Amino acid sequence: MSAQHQLYESKLACPVCHGKFLDGLRDAVQCEECSLIYPVMNGTYNLVPPGILNDSRFQFELERYDQIAVAGLRAYPGYLATRPKERAELIADLLRAHQVKEFVEVGPGFGSLLDRTRGLKRTAVELSTAFLTHLAVRLGEPDMCLVKGVAEYLPLASGTVPCLVMDGTFQSIVDRERFLYEVSRICAPGAMFVFTVAYGHNYPRRPQNGFNVNRPDELETLRHFLEELGFDMEFRYRDLGAGKWVQIKDEGDYLYMVGRKS
Repeated sequence: MSAQHQLYESKLACPVCHGKFLDGLRDAVQCEECSLIYPVMNGTYNLVPPGILNDSRFQFELERYDQIAVAGLRAYPGYLATRPKERAELIADLLRAHQVKEFVEVGPGFGSLLDRTRGLKRTAVELSTAFLTHLAVRLGEPDMCLVKGVAEYLPLASGTVPCLVMDGTFQSIVDRERFLYEVSRICAPGAMFVFTVAYGHNYPRRPQNGFNVNRPDELETLRHFLEELGFDMEFRYRDLGAGKWVQIKDEGDYLYMVGRKS
């Protein structure tokens, strides 16, 4: 097992029982608590809980998400040339301002933020195989760990993450409350949490447990929920099209939250 694998396995954990991984297996990791074995292929850890994708809710989301990923990757050169860079640059600037050395990103997609934070230790938790393959080819570096995982079952040890980022993919999560509980579990005391929601859009989704980000009035409920989980969050609203901060949430389409775990 490489030194790099040992570095990341010190924080990676079984998504089912949160147990640590044993050393000694080739091309796999095994949980020392429940003995489940997860494959490691081409440097990417597959830490999806066994059987979770048999759940029809997750099947629906994964199929749709993979369709979006494949379509987006086909148009990737043009996408890079036309897509606003503002969101990733806002977060990258924030991480540099706070001298963050290491962070976890859930749902990195095309890797816009990962590309702008080269030199930091980064763990990317992504469910789409298409996106993971893209990230491995485009951004595969010794200081980045790629993990195939589910946001509701984050494969990280409790209280070990110093900084967690989720940019604009909250609306794709099946069980949003469970995801936020997982964030609270894995974040260390004092950890930074950077969380954005693109709320001014109509996302066609099956009924889900959590917050309806299509309704701006539910954003306040989301804020109180995070406070109950121990996060002291600053909330700001932005109009991405106009490239400016706004005072009233109804005038924007992008909720930008940053705070710390108490």
